[in-house]
Amino acid sequence: MQLSIENGYQRFITLVANARKSTPEKIDQIAQGHVWTGEDAKANGLVDSLGDFDDAVAKAAELAKLKNLAPQLLSGRADLLLDGAG
Repeated sequence: MQLSIENGYQRFITLVANARKSTPEKIDQIAQGHVWTGEDAKANGLVDSLGDFDDAVAKAAELAKLKNLAPQLLSGRADLLLDGAG
């Protein structure tokens, strides 16, 4: 089990390093299982910008080259499951 966790962590820091144009060693120094505030993550080079949910949706639409984006909130069976989980 521990080996699986360690392998997953190594994969994670390698993916982050590649995406952030860094090295696994530098990302490992920052990561170490910490949870960062947005501002601290930005200061550590882990994110490009700060924003809210709408900003994230807009950026995803831009990257996906979607036009006329009109997000819709869908409800259905998942709501029933989640209502019973609380």
